[in-house]
Amino acid sequence: MKGHRILLLANLLLLLPVPVRAADRPNVVIFLADDSGWGDYSINGNTNLRTPNIDSEFPRTPLSARDGVAHGGVKRSAGAPNCSYFVNWTNFDDEVTWDISVATAGDYEVEILYTCPPADAGSTIALEFNGHRVTGTVTPGWDPPLYTNQDTVTRPRGESQMKEFRPLNLGVMRLERGRGLLTLRALQMAGKNVMDVRQVNLTLRK
Repeated sequence: MKGHRILLLANLLLLLPVPVRAADRPNVVIFLADDSGWGDYSINGNTNLRTPNIDSEFPRTPLSARDGVAHGGVKRSAGAPNCSYFVNWTNFDDEVTWDISVATAGDYEVEILYTCPPADAGSTIALEFNGHRVTGTVTPGWDPPLYTNQDTVTRPRGESQMKEFRPLNLGVMRLERGRGLLTLRALQMAGKNVMDVRQVNLTLRK
């Protein structure tokens, strides 16, 4: 009987709350979403779905080549938009646009993921939206080789071999609420090509 009492007491002790310090617990939140695009969140203009908690915690909006439209001589690196980037930017009148809706007005840090041969570095570019603009220079030159080990199976012909893109910080741009074309254009060309473009990142400054 005494042994049963000891066992019962031990089980009760296991049920008591044990204080845990914040430092003992990892502060990690993982969001897993299947085929989630930038336009699925209210911060990016979705009027059918409200995501205030996600909007406040993740103020960065990536605009990939998949969602953009090439104009002039600019082309995609492959036929499949999901794994492509923009190439052949060889003319002053060429540009790339994204049709976006800004739900949260504010100042956004602008970053472009790019590559550019060193001989062509130095072009002046501008990102524009509804009367606001930020400009920058495509430098330094960055021309890495294509990945040769990115797949475990043979990549289909319609998909691009990827490469390491470098971030180019253009500074801060004011975006007001509303819909319009976000346009990336060249103001001055320093060589034969302006750059290859993988993605534009917009981060809302808090």
